[in-house]
Amino acid sequence: MRSLVTGLVMLVDLLKSHDTRVLAAACAVIGILAKEPENLAILTDYDIVQRLSSLVHTSNSDLQAHLSRAIGSCCLLERNCHTFGRLDVVLPISKYIHSNSELVRQNVTFALHGLSGDATNCVAMESCGVVPVR
Repeated sequence: MRSLVTGLVMLVDLLKSHDTRVLAAACAVIGILAKEPENLAILTDYDIVQRLSSLVHTSNSDLQAHLSRAIGSCCLLERNCHTFGRLDVVLPISKYIHSNSELVRQNVTFALHGLSGDATNCVAMESCGVVPVR
């Protein structure tokens, strides 16, 4: 168990990198590992939501794709969904929907679906134009 926690902490620490390839790779791994509730709980304890939130203003499509998948996976824990909203993730990530990359568009849809678990995020999505008003 100790080595699992150590590995996850090291993974979260990779999100401090300035290299977009490292960031994208770390986000890709997080997107997979966060699907397991035990891993997600550990990642959450080590501030994964804050770290991912700090990356949403990227213009790198590879990072956008993997970051979106990681955010969506982290939203499997309801409190993370609320925290992402509090950290103003919805507006910047909503802009990814206009990407030329199909992978970015697919993954941001997954992220927005996860973020929609919090009512405040739904209101933010509507104001961003993600959800059409009838």
